[in-house]
Amino acid sequence: EEHDNQRVLADGSGTHKQIVSNLLDIRRTRGLDVSFMIRTNYSKKILARMDQYLRFYAENFGDDPRFSIYMHMASDWGGDRVQDFADEMMGYDQYRDILNNVKSANLSLNRPLNLGLHHSNLDCGTSFCYGGRKNSIVIGSDGLLYKCTADFTYEKNIVGRIDEQGNLLLNDNYALWLAPHETPKKCENCFYGACCLSMSCPATRVRGTESDICSFEKSNMGLFLELYDRQLFAVL
Repeated sequence: EEHDNQRVLADGSGTHKQIVSNLLDIRRTRGLDVSFMIRTNYSKKILARMDQYLRFYAENFGDDPRFSIYMHMASDWGGDRVQDFADEMMGYDQYRDILNNVKSANLSLNRPLNLGLHHSNLDCGTSFCYGGRKNSIVIGSDGLLYKCTADFTYEKNIVGRIDEQGNLLLNDNYALWLAPHETPKKCENCFYGACCLSMSCPATRVRGTESDICSFEKSNMGLFLELYDRQLFAVL
């Protein structure tokens, strides 16, 4: 019910049934050697039913190592419609509630949740935004190629197009997202710098502005280590 209130089609109808059906079809295709990350953007209402959701995930996908789960907060990425949702958005303190719920669920489930992407963000050089990665491209429905998923109207976010033969034709904007950069002053003495490489938001660098965005893992390092510990010892 919460999903269908938060993610709808143009006609206002829900999407949960179709998405889950597609994922279950993928799970039944055992010969498919591809990994899938199921991301959930939590609002306050979804947080209230989180235990139910985690058990649903574990029962349907917990036995398939190709699937991992990633928790994020429903956030304000611009636009006018987000104001209608402002009361449902969460802050950093409530993100800790999400992690604590996952920790409790992991202790009660027969198989711990696959939190691979969260854990990878604790490795060196793996926690910076996908917009700054060479192998990350967003393909638009019109064949245009983008780097950032938060601002499709920004001219320098358009980094190329796909031609009729399916080739990726990149333009000069692509290099802007990968260019070397100076370490921002706020990052100079940060213990997490080796993980994010001061690249939490490359879009701000391309725009020539400062960013106050930091990884959720950085501010919740202790909880993530506890979750990692639970998963590691379950494997051993």
